[in-house]
Amino acid sequence: MMYYIKLVLVGIGLFCCSCNTCLHLTHKINQVTDNKKYGLWIMKNDTNGIITIMSYNNNLVVGRYTEYYENGNIRTTGNYCNGKEVGVWKYYSPDGLLTSKRKYRKGEIIVNKIYNISW
Repeated sequence: MMYYIKLVLVGIGLFCCSCNTCLHLTHKINQVTDNKKYGLWIMKNDTNGIITIMSYNNNLVVGRYTEYYENGNIRTTGNYCNGKEVGVWKYYSPDGLLTSKRKYRKGEIIVNKIYNISW
């Protein structure tokens, strides 16, 4: 699992969203400057497992967002631009099955597709 996490961190080293908010990993992880969040933020559970990976710029969530279940499987993936959801977001079951997709524009859902699965 640690090998996978290292690849994820390298993969999100630079991200430019559609609103031209570029994020470079020039800040420390989980950094707060002048009471505002900047850079890469990694949230962990009590057993030190990663639950959420996201990035901030001037206290707004920007770029790639990934949330994990306790078992390590991906729960949610999507992108933020200036604190609002944009593009296609994917939602998964604890077993890793795609349960739904939502397309966002400036934080508003414009398409919502739910897959018929039983888990």
